[in-house]
Amino acid sequence: MIADGALLSLSLLTDPEHLYRNMADFSHATVTIRERGGPALPVSGVHADNDLYGLPNDLYFSAGALKRDIVYDVTVEGIAIPGAPAGAATRVDYWFRLIP
Repeated sequence: MIADGALLSLSLLTDPEHLYRNMADFSHATVTIRERGGPALPVSGVHADNDLYGLPNDLYFSAGALKRDIVYDVTVEGIAIPGAPAGAATRVDYWFRLIP
């Protein structure tokens, strides 16, 4: 284990044409992190930052014990994007690996 409770984040650019229209609603977002093919890890400290400093759409969260050279899959569901069809929620999937 190298990172117990590591702080991770997701940033979204929802409208590249207009900086101040880049808003996402993370109030119903859920975060799942798992080793590829394995069980979900504990996730805590989920917090959204929509202040208009830098990139305004940041979702921060902490993960359980992470290890080097392991591929982790992350799913964030329940993101609402203003201007998207009514009731539409966005899902973001990505992966990462900690390298020494």
